[in-house]
Amino acid sequence: MRIPTIVTLFLIILFFGCEEKKTVYEIDDEIILEYLQKTHLDTAAIKHSSGLYYIIENEGYGKHPDIYDNIEVLTLGYYTDSVVFQSDNAPINGPLSSFIKGWQYGIPLISKGGKIKLFIPRYLAYNKEVLIFDIDLRNVWSEK
Repeated sequence: MRIPTIVTLFLIILFFGCEEKKTVYEIDDEIILEYLQKTHLDTAAIKHSSGLYYIIENEGYGKHPDIYDNIEVLTLGYYTDSVVFQSDNAPINGPLSSFIKGWQYGIPLISKGGKIKLFIPRYLAYNKEVLIFDIDLRNVWSEK
């Protein structure tokens, strides 16, 4: 009778041990979707193939920046609990390639003069928390 008990115990451990664990991708997606729903932005947000969500508030005009272009932005960065971690009164500028992946995917969706809201999973940012950015693309130029 001892063997069936061991087998039963093994099967219970196997069953519960195989419980599917969520990936960082799934967890961050849930966090973003919950935030979008809570703030009533869920119908406006679009999911990018990279995993970030975005809302284009103004498309801007002219050329969309590419990874090799320099950009100048005004930005407000905050967490899903609305705590602000970045608020720039002066524009930030530099090559798009020098910024986080979430910006590299999101900013090219607009042109100079455009405004976008990015909901960035941590694997496209600093690997700490989901980040939200309100970005105003002031200028785009190339060094070529």
